Amino acid sequence: MLNNQYEYQHMVELSLIPKDYNIDMALDNKDIINYGAYRYNIDRLDQFIYNVNNNIPDKIRITDFGIDSPSYKILQYNGNEIILTIKYYTDNEPNYLTYYGYTIIKRIGKKHNKTILYYDLIQFDNDLELPIFDMRLM
Repeated sequence: MLNNQYEYQHMVELSLIPKDYNIDMALDNKDIINYGAYRYNIDRLDQFIYNVNNNIPDKIRITDFGIDSPSYKILQYNGNEIILTIKYYTDNEPNYLTYYGYTIIKRIGKKHNKTILYYDLIQFDNDLELPIFDMRLM
């Protein structure tokens, strides 16, 4: 089930993202993007979920241009499991975390009196919901 090969590949791929990676580069690369109040390429995330539900291997990248520093996620379905690797920064140093799950759910919730659509990975080891992406609904 757990496959360190993907974890290593994702870490290498994420380490190659240049420090000056910006929204234009992310759009050119067709990343799913969280940029302040803006979200781009959400349809690609929905396509990924469709592919998982139909047992079609797929891989996407999610880029979050946060206030302090960006974070990057690779989400891959290999036909058996969903692998999520996250690159984030602490004190300007990169850190990596990898999670494994078996499905992604979309749910609607409230946050600060706003309606939010959440995309969560359901993990193998404890069935916990791990947030992947969220967006405010109008």
